[in-house]
Amino acid sequence: MKIDEFREDRLTQLDILRGITCLWIVLFHYTARFNFYDNQPLCWHINLPFAYDVVHLFFIISGFVIFMMLEKTKRPFDFLVSRFSRLFPMFWLTILGASTLIFWFKIPDSALVTLRTGLINATMVPSFFNVQYIDGVYWTLEIEFVFYAIMFSIVMFRSLRHTNVIMSILLVISCAIVQMVRMKIMREELIWSYLKIARYLPWFCLGIASYQFYKTKRLTVGCVFLAAMALLSSLFIVDTGWYQRFVNIGVMVLFLIVLFYKPQPFMRPFVFLGAISYPFYLIHQNIGYVFITHIYTITKNVNFSIFLAIIFVISIASFLMLFVERPLTRFIRNAYKSFRKPALKTTPPLTEHKLLTMN
Repeated sequence: MKIDEFREDRLTQLDILRGITCLWIVLFHYTARFNFYDNQPLCWHINLPFAYDVVHLFFIISGFVIFMMLEKTKRPFDFLVSRFSRLFPMFWLTILGASTLIFWFKIPDSALVTLRTGLINATMVPSFFNVQYIDGVYWTLEIEFVFYAIMFSIVMFRSLRHTNVIMSILLVISCAIVQMVRMKIMREELIWSYLKIARYLPWFCLGIASYQFYKTKRLTVGCVFLAAMALLSSLFIVDTGWYQRFVNIGVMVLFLIVLFYKPQPFMRPFVFLGAISYPFYLIHQNIGYVFITHIYTITKNVNFSIFLAIIFVISIASFLMLFVERPLTRFIRNAYKSFRKPALKTTPPLTEHKLLTMN
């Protein structure tokens, strides 16, 4: 990876997947989930289900992208700065915005906003400290954070070439943890705090295996073994019946289809949504609920209020991406570039993948 500009491989297919996933989750929160928000009126007759399962696409994409980045990164600290600059400034800004909304509009089922809860949420792992998320959508960031820590540890011990073996062992441990919870040997609370990654690690592993296959265009023994372990683990971990297993397989198939499908012009809106997906995802819930509730008092049409909310949140996310997220990311990375020592050995330029805008 060219650390001079901290550019990350950005495939159009991944942006399409990000866009589809983010829009699906937003529509779920504004339709099916909105019915549970402060006894609001019923929404569209067609409510999008399976949002929890679609979130798994985010984890697959992260496995794909993070392993791709690490393969092309010489300094482990480059990875830390890259992830920090990409995630935390925007995250801290949205914590401030969410706290203001909760305090001002008294949003139901939200965390008590105090300086302590705000600072602990800023770590991105509040459940480690038994603190509620200020915004419910932050739970996925905690999972991502733990996965980054695992991958960083692998790189620090110079074991990236053994990733498939290490992740396979962790998958076995994850299944053992889930089974111990089922048998009441381990408390459920541990799964939802320190051991939460156990339920979601298979999806990251599928992303890693997918990248290996995408890069080489052939099925290696290690790639197939990791993919098989991840698939079996994901099916074992499911607690909600066979239909859920079919949904999980469907999510995997969707990822592979889009990954190897040549993007078409009609997919450009999803590419755009993928580009703004991080701020879009972070801000959509609380802002959307407040906006829909207040616009509904004027329009008396919840469906139209939802449509306006989507347009409103996309506009804000676009502004944040262009004038906050990218400038802050670039500033931090350039500052790091100025202070770090010159590399003893530079990496060759990327040629295998199409590079688009900064991730």
